[in-house]
Formats: sequence, structure tokens, C-alpha cells
Amino acid sequence: MISVFSYTDYRAFLKDFYEARKKDDPHFSHRFIASHVGFDSGYFTKILQGKRNISNALIARFAEFLKLKAREAEYFEALVLFNQAAGHSEKKRYLERLMSFGATDAAKLRRHQYELFDKWYYLAVREILAFYPFSGDYAKLASLTDPQIRPKEAKKAIAALERAGLIRKCASGVFERVEPVWTTGTDTQSVALVNLHRAMADLGKDAFDRFGRKNRSMSTLTLSISAREYDLLVEELEALRRKMLGLARACEKPDRVYQCNLNVFPLSKLPDAKEKS
Repeated sequence: MISVFSYTDYRAFLKDFYEARKKDDPHFSHRFIASHVGFDSGYFTKILQGKRNISNALIARFAEFLKLKAREAEYFEALVLFNQAAGHSEKKRYLERLMSFGATDAAKLRRHQYELFDKWYYLAVREILAFYPFSGDYAKLASLTDPQIRPKEAKKAIAALERAGLIRKCASGVFERVEPVWTTGTDTQSVALVNLHRAMADLGKDAFDRFGRKNRSMSTLTLSISAREYDLLVEELEALRRKMLGLARACEKPDRVYQCNLNVFPLSKLPDAKEKS
């Protein structure tokens, strides 16, 4: 049985549903779906291809055709609205609604991973464990962040990191970092990361007042380039990120945590609307 709760992309769910039914019944077709849901026979193909969306009026008809139970239908509706949401705030609202169902292990995993990016200090606490042997002193752990968090926030961070498999408690009672393998969907990950990027951007602005020039490096560039140079610039930034991660991994005795924000965005209208996607 294909469970809608295992999906964060309704198109992937519909595709898998169709293929499963087609395997059991060779006569099952896009035309059959169209006739029962109520639209043109080519419409379903365009939905699967991402060329057309499901209208609000069709969501209930799809749920009925798919024979979804009440709770499954509610999840399917939230799933469609999430995938088709235009802005970040709207996507965030529907993603949190999806995760509230928590009906499967996959959904729980997504919720734990999403939670990590909800507060800036969760990942900061993880990196502090690289040089501070934390074994339960949440007040001390909290005092090591800048800006300083509260002990109860440090406790929440440790719990969230442990649930997501980013840290573990050793036999000695000290927590250590773990290199995880994640399986989040692209949509859920992008919404969660936008939350983190926004929080880190705010911390970057505050850093001008919180730190002297010796302890921070800030610079900006305003460039006039073409789409080709932009793509090359993105490649260079990706290479720089990999180099910085390599330097961090090779550091044998870290004693502090730094945040690096790399942002490239337009300051003029783009000549081709397609470049905005």
C-alpha cells in the first residue's frame, strides 16, 4: 500500500499511485483518472510533469478518487497547498501543518530535521561540542554561545540534535558530534534552510555591534555581470565552501565557532523572467 503520509511531494505520490494501479490493472489510464476526477485527459500528465497545478476545487475530488480516509485527505490537501505555495511564509505554514500529522517514521524524521533549522543556536551548540566536553552542565553550555542563550534553550538544542542523529552520548557521559546521512525532501529542506539563512543574516547584522573588527570579517561587492559570470561565481563560491569545510575538518584543536554567510542576489531587474525561478 502506498501511504500519502510518506510523501512531501504530491506529484511523486500521484505518480507512484498511478504506477501501482497500472501494474495491477493494465486498463488503468490517465484518461480514466480524468473522467472520474473531472478534467481534460491531458491535464493529469501536465500535473505529473509540473506544468499544471491542482486547483483548490479539484483537491477534494482527487482525495475522493484516491479513496483517502479523512485524515489522509487532510494531509493530501496540505501537501498540495505546500507544494504549490508561492512565498516562503506560506510554504512554512503548510509544511508545519504537514509535520503536525507525524503519522510515519519518514514524517518524524522530517520534523526532527526541520526542527534543527528553526533556531540558530541548535547547530552552534553542535559545533561547540567539538571543543567543550559537555556532559550535562547546560548553564555552562549556554554561556558559550554568543549571543548567549538560556540553559533551557541549550537543553532543547541537545535534545533536538540527539533526535536528529547529529550528536550522541558516549559511554563516558560526554556528548560527541556525529556525521549523519540525511534523507529530507528538497522542498522541506529548502523551507527549513530559509529559516536558518534568515536567522543567520540577522546575526550577521548584529555582529557589527557585538564584535570588534579583529574578530569579524565583513565585506561586500556590487558587480555588473551576465548570467554566464553569475554561474561561474556560484561555482567559485561552492568551491570556497568545500575548502572552508575541509579546513574545519582538519582542525585538530578547535576553540571557537564561527558563522560564515555567503549571499549573492540581484540588485537590478533580471532581463529574463525565467532567471527568477
